[in-house]
Amino acid sequence: AESTRFLLTPQEWAAGLARDVLMRRRDGTDFAVEVGLNPVQTEDGPRVLAAVADVSERKQSEQRLRDAFEEKAVLLKEVYHRVKNNLQIVSSLISLQARNLPERAAREALARGEARIHSMALVHEQLYRSDNLATLNAAGYLDTLAHYLRSQFGGTAQLRVECDAVALGMDQAIPCGLIVTELVT
Repeated sequence: AESTRFLLTPQEWAAGLARDVLMRRRDGTDFAVEVGLNPVQTEDGPRVLAAVADVSERKQSEQRLRDAFEEKAVLLKEVYHRVKNNLQIVSSLISLQARNLPERAAREALARGEARIHSMALVHEQLYRSDNLATLNAAGYLDTLAHYLRSQFGGTAQLRVECDAVALGMDQAIPCGLIVTELVT
């Protein structure tokens, strides 16, 4: 349909902008081609100059890249998930240990350590749940962290988070979360 419309009203259909077309070899196998069509005015009226290029190798390379990217994304999510789980285990062990301590100062010190670990685990959790595996939304992260800290440490202070939806990478989010944890605790 596209090529028929082109022949009736010739317009440039440059190579690289063309749609994928499958062609069949003499042996019956299909291969991808890219077709570029250009109108040419001749003495006999408009004609179409066509250029056809075999792009099957490029298509195979693109598919390999997509497959590799998908595999990398799955592996990265798995790493985030495992790190988050390991940090939660450490946090739980610290919490269990703190319960057995008679000194209030020691329990509070362990609670602050547990909060630091939770701030790092939260980064991995949010990256794991995100469609973008490289960055997280600072506003959402800090809001979740602040509510967690408020629930853990109680108190009478009011806590309000005002933050733009800035994208933070893990290398930025973890120190930021640790600083906020120190300030709040």
